[in-house]
Formats: sequence, C-alpha cells, structure tokens
Amino acid sequence: MAKKVLKVSYDYNLILIGIVTTLSDYRLCWFLNKQSGFEFIKKEDLLLENSSGLDSWFTRYEFENQPGDPHYILIANKGNPSHFLPEKKEIDFLLVVKEAQKGDFQFKLINKLRKIEFVDAVLALEMGTLKSRENFIIL
Repeated sequence: MAKKVLKVSYDYNLILIGIVTTLSDYRLCWFLNKQSGFEFIKKEDLLLENSSGLDSWFTRYEFENQPGDPHYILIANKGNPSHFLPEKKEIDFLLVVKEAQKGDFQFKLINKLRKIEFVDAVLALEMGTLKSRENFIIL
C-alpha cells in the first residue's frame, strides 16, 4: 500500500514582537495598561508539550477592544521548565498582534513599547525565521 504524506503550511498573519525586561508578567501588564492604553486581562496559562514529553506552562494576557480591532496576546517566553521560543531565550515576553496590518502600525507599536519604563529592548520578530513557529498555532 502506498503511503500518502500530508503537508500543511500555515498562514501566520500576525505581528510578533519580543520584549526584554526584568519586570514580572503582571507588572509589565500594569505598565502596558497604564502607559499605552491597553486593558490586558489574565487568561488561562498556555500548556505546551515539547518533543521529550515535558509539559510547560506559559502565562498569558489578552486585550481586544472591539471586534475587528487588533487582538493582542502577551505570552511569557520563559515557562516551567522550558521556553515558548527556545531559539530566542534572551526574550522575556512575546507580544502577538492578530488582525493588524504590518508596516506603520508595527513601527508605531514598537516605539510605544520602547517608551515604557523598565523595558530594556523591543524587537520585531519574523515568523519565517523561527524554528518553533508552530507553537503559535494554538493562539
């Protein structure tokens, strides 16, 4: 019997921004809410199982203003015991923006995040360069 292989490619239509900070997740959300006009709300933690069978939990916050507006998801990159993006261990948090246009919107958002006190670095990440981009399918 002949084998059939199913190849699936996903369209990652989202903006991904890495945030480097010493703040805890709830303190970062407080600064984001206060200084940038967001209203992040704590959601259920994300559970990922890695290739060796270990479960990792990652804190998650979300903000969506109106239906059709961009949907923001803040995820801690450092879980217990691994990373959401193992190839980007230097990043503390990932800000995922769904339903938004890249370009000017992304540039303005990065500049807004860089103005937040205690945020050390803000980086635009490209999904095509990430080995573990399949982790974003669950969002």
